[in-house]
Amino acid sequence: MSIRPWPNSHASAVVESAQRHKVKMDIHIDNHYQSKIYTTSSTVAGHLKVNASHDVQFDKVQILLVGASRTRIDAINIPQATSHTFLKLMMPVPDSYYPENRRFEAGTTYTIPFHFVIPQHLTLNACSHHVPNDALKETHLRLPPSVGDWDKDDFTPNMSRTTYLVRARVYHEDGDDKSHKVAETSHDIKVIPMVAEDAPLNITQQDKLYVMSKKKTLRKSILSPKLGKVTVSANQPAPAMISSDGHSITPTTAQLDLVFEPTSNESQPPKVRRWH
Repeated sequence: MSIRPWPNSHASAVVESAQRHKVKMDIHIDNHYQSKIYTTSSTVAGHLKVNASHDVQFDKVQILLVGASRTRIDAINIPQATSHTFLKLMMPVPDSYYPENRRFEAGTTYTIPFHFVIPQHLTLNACSHHVPNDALKETHLRLPPSVGDWDKDDFTPNMSRTTYLVRARVYHEDGDDKSHKVAETSHDIKVIPMVAEDAPLNITQQDKLYVMSKKKTLRKSILSPKLGKVTVSANQPAPAMISSDGHSITPTTAQLDLVFEPTSNESQPPKVRRWH
């Protein structure tokens, strides 16, 4: 058995490698700083600067706002990874922003502005599977927050990441009308979307994750008779809401009701102690 190379693919790779070092691109986001957090309806605007060390012919510049998730499972032998792009907004680049003859000339700096708005929901095709009701579909269309790669530990495992970034690419078409990527750069941002407060959970006796009331039989020892029952119950507390800058959180409390049901008049309720 012989393996022959693919000349066209190899040639494309050589062309792309040769062109890539000729074009330098930098993404500048207005009023951005490393710890800045964007939220729903936030503006992500700025400009792309392009410099070429040699004259470079191109056909189009693509500027995108991308949201993507990555998950890795560290198997025993071979780690398995998967990725998913859940958000992809494209910034139209008018012809007036392009240089004449679609050529980046050496020694000239080109500036292409861009403007994005963090959407309130993902596009409808982000949730194309069957859902039993509209409320669940609305939940599936929410933007996920940035996960991992924060300045501080956000308690997420290393094998899970959700990232947002502004990405810029330059393409050139060959004689076969095939587009080749000449250059690419990206600038990541942190996003914590705002969502409305959800309705209280519908917790029933069959729920395996939550319980709002629990009973416990009390005895002095295993062989001693029952002293009575203690019932602990509570209502669902208000949710803890993170501020749009991600630096604070609203306090929330849960009130617990304790009820002691003695088996006889001689049974005394247990002492309640506070843990610190």
